[in-house]
Amino acid sequence: MNPTGNRPRAIHWIAVLSGVALLTACTSPSAPPIRPPGAAAAPEEDDGRLWLAASVAEESILPAEVLYADTALQQYVEKIAERLGSNGLAVRANLSRGRRRLRDLLGDRDG
Repeated sequence: MNPTGNRPRAIHWIAVLSGVALLTACTSPSAPPIRPPGAAAAPEEDDGRLWLAASVAEESILPAEVLYADTALQQYVEKIAERLGSNGLAVRANLSRGRRRLRDLLGDRDG
């Protein structure tokens, strides 16, 4: 008797059963809607606070774009990155952290 004789049949049944399992798993029951059709979702209170905090953070970040528009500064940062064997993004991140720490140490909150 060939020990591999039943292997194709077993593989066939495994494939069939897998297909049936996938088909039954993909059918979704009909669930009722969360809110009536056409009703707008009301934001939660913490959503408003989150959006406010994000807009405040965005306003503090946007002035930093001026630094990237300075080509002389960009070339200087790239030169530092090359000497350190790093990339410009990492150097800018470290410079930003250093400026923030220096401001904190000096007590300058205006930037």
